[in-house]
Amino acid sequence: MFRPFQNTRKAEQVVDEILATVRKGLLKPGARLPDENTMAQEFNVSRNCVREALRILETMGVAEVRHGRGCFIVDGTGLPAPPHWLKAVDADPADILEVREAVEVRAAQLAAVAGSPAEISEIQRLAGELAAMADGEDAAEADSETFSHHVQAFHAAVARASHNAFLVRLAPGSWAAREAEAALDTRPLRQVSARQHQEIAQAIAARDAEAAGGAMSRYLRHVIGRVRASAGGYSNQGGAV
Repeated sequence: MFRPFQNTRKAEQVVDEILATVRKGLLKPGARLPDENTMAQEFNVSRNCVREALRILETMGVAEVRHGRGCFIVDGTGLPAPPHWLKAVDADPADILEVREAVEVRAAQLAAVAGSPAEISEIQRLAGELAAMADGEDAAEADSETFSHHVQAFHAAVARASHNAFLVRLAPGSWAAREAEAALDTRPLRQVSARQHQEIAQAIAARDAEAAGGAMSRYLRHVIGRVRASAGGYSNQGGAV
């Protein structure tokens, strides 16, 4: 059903390919996606990559994972623009990140107020996995791409917990700005990023909207500062922040 490809941004490409198939009407609401093993083989990616893509599709409201049954398309209408639409904007990466700050700070605030226990638990789980990949038992095996996918999943989970449909639809567009961290990706920087994401998760879990927005803002301002400081080394081929 799907075409294999080779690229460093594999999870996003899996999402793009599935969205394109939905838009063409080849996958309609109610259709069951192939199992993870089949999709991993067809896309020539890992099962973890497929899982991240399915999480993203759930956040977008396009698919739903039904435990024990598989993943199903639930909405084929009103699909968001492809995740890379911000790449068409002729703007400095740090400028795009500043816009992203305004969006994601509000998402974090709303998540602290409106997030369900299950959604907040997912945010905490992802923050814990980032910590394990940065400075825990999984640190030695985690690469920048895997870390990047989990950061994307974290921010998508925050958007979903906001219960604001526009923020959920907008979230994929902000991925383009996240690639700024790839050129800066080292284990010490991942450790800082993981701690900052834990602060965001803890504030959301505490239902403290002000603290959640502040933690998200500090994280993104830190990224913006790094991007501006290393503007000459920015790469347009990287992962997420």
